[in-house]
Amino acid sequence: MKFQPSVLIVDDQKDMCWSLKQIIEKDGLQTDVAYDGLTALKIIQEKSPDIVLLDLKMPGMSGDEVLKRIKTIDSKKRIVIITAFSCIKDAVALIKDGAYGYLTKPFDNVELLTIIHKAIAEIRDEYNVIAKAQSFLLNEMGNSTKMQKLALDVNSVAATNFSVLILGETGVGKEIVAQAIHANSLRKGKQLIAVDCGAIPESLFENEIFGHEKGSYTGADQHQEGKLQLAGGSTIFFDEISNLPSFVQSKLLRVLQEKYYYKIGGNKKNNLDIRFLSASNQDILNTGKQFEFRKDLYFRIAEYVIYIPPLRERKEDISYLVKKFINETNVELKKNVHGISESALKILLSYHWPG
Repeated sequence: MKFQPSVLIVDDQKDMCWSLKQIIEKDGLQTDVAYDGLTALKIIQEKSPDIVLLDLKMPGMSGDEVLKRIKTIDSKKRIVIITAFSCIKDAVALIKDGAYGYLTKPFDNVELLTIIHKAIAEIRDEYNVIAKAQSFLLNEMGNSTKMQKLALDVNSVAATNFSVLILGETGVGKEIVAQAIHANSLRKGKQLIAVDCGAIPESLFENEIFGHEKGSYTGADQHQEGKLQLAGGSTIFFDEISNLPSFVQSKLLRVLQEKYYYKIGGNKKNNLDIRFLSASNQDILNTGKQFEFRKDLYFRIAEYVIYIPPLRERKEDISYLVKKFINETNVELKKNVHGISESALKILLSYHWPG
């Protein structure tokens, strides 16, 4: 999808709107015009323009009120305040409230286009990051409407530090989603550390996560780093976290609450700077296992929840995945298969796809 920036001009003076519209459209940008705050808010909700040129002094709803309303709709919207020289103090105060910048009347064309182009460059960079994340997920898992929504969810949470719980049946791609979140996060420069909770014996969980000091128990003849230490400054991913034993749940909850931990046999406090991602293939609070999952820990790890629908709920992805797997297998086996028959595709589309 090509990025096409657009500008909304909000000013009660029609001559000013016409003048700004001519300058901006001559520069190749799309524009919309609103002569009052209510119309501006309606256009923002319907068309979501990238940049808003907002007059500070308008009858009815004032510019500062429009700014606050816009920020509740989209906190990242670039809003440039247009103001008279005598109102600069007000404009500066509004920048603290989230305005991108301000222009004082009268301003020249170069000044106007400079601030617009600066905002567009920043928006384009953000758009490219989002497009990259969407491309990765859609390439790996399909490009159906449900997968596009999933990609948007990943983009929404990736740049935050929220703990994310990824839910979905076995085989739907929970680890791929975790990788996408990390790859588009502020911690992407460091390695994602994964913990397979379904593959660790119960007696080794604590040692695997927290590590130990030399001599901390019989056989501990050397220092060992735990997963928390390895993930310092990065992201840790607990796959199938419903398998976490109750005594480890208690220790992990304390770590999340207090932001530090101790190694087994150690007395040095290790500060915690880690983002937590988790995944489960079942209802995490009703697992039916020998130990129940703590609700207080659940709410710590599930600040944001992403659900991945199984393939049977997004069958429009099947044809895409068939082509993808045929192309990959052709390379691996040095074959030249061009596709499958309609009858074979019909079988695939009617299959339940467990696992």
